[in-house]
Amino acid sequence: MRDASAERVVADVREVNRTWLIAITAATALASMMLTALPAKAESEAKAAKGTRLGKMTCQEFLAVEDVSKPKLVYWAEGYSRKGKPEDAVFDMDTTDRLVPVIVESCQKEPKASFWKKVKAEFKKVF
Repeated sequence: MRDASAERVVADVREVNRTWLIAITAATALASMMLTALPAKAESEAKAAKGTRLGKMTCQEFLAVEDVSKPKLVYWAEGYSRKGKPEDAVFDMDTTDRLVPVIVESCQKEPKASFWKKVKAEFKKVF
């Protein structure tokens, strides 16, 4: 026969185990949802620019890409020539980050325009 304090310890351990089990289950479910959502997001971005070389991307295709990916596309366009060759050895990230909203606005006005040409035009204004 157990005494009351031993029974209380056993009950406390069971409660802690139950709490941990719930927390682990919730964390596993959340991780599963996140891992499922990431490929879907990547697939939607790939569909938006499917078959489009960045040098031939239109503003409309650029605008269809997730906002978090837009700066990366601008970095690429700023740093490469039409033939995909690096143009500059120096990369000004601050200026590029400031120009992303300007390029988005410009592309919204002319969605059929060349994204690459819009980027080059905006950078010529700055440099």
